[in-house]
Amino acid sequence: MSSAPYLHDGSLETLNDVMAHYMQRAHTFELNTNAAQTTAQKQTHAVRQLQLTPQEQRALIAFLLALSN
Repeated sequence: MSSAPYLHDGSLETLNDVMAHYMQRAHTFELNTNAAQTTAQKQTHAVRQLQLTPQEQRALIAFLLALSN
């Protein structure tokens, strides 16, 4: 069973693509829990760059695949 494509915009086709995406650089996003919030009220969150060995990457992908099967 597959959950692809991945990310909010469907831009990544595989979990390997997702892993490469987060290994490449850190990411930030805004959390808007209330549509009436102004831009100043939105919270910005950071996702640190993943620093995993190839073995850890494979283990994480295997774990994620096990969840969806």
